[in-house]
Amino acid sequence: MAASNNTPRIVAAILGLVFFALIGAFVTMAMISRDEVRLNAIGPLGKAPGVERGGVRFSGTVHVWEVVGSVGTDPQGNARLEL
Repeated sequence: MAASNNTPRIVAAILGLVFFALIGAFVTMAMISRDEVRLNAIGPLGKAPGVERGGVRFSGTVHVWEVVGSVGTDPQGNARLEL
């Protein structure tokens, strides 16, 4: 009897399933981690176009992601958030 030519396809399918399982596990780990938000003010935000009243720069972590940004206000009192 002749050998099956499906062996490479089966191996590729198994490796593909393992790869997608690992990716799914990493995404799930990031989503189910503790609700942890640590943001620290790192200094004032100077007046500039769009934030004429100034604001605050901050950095920290949200879950497992690092965040760096600023919050400022324009002359009309609207907040401007940049991450």
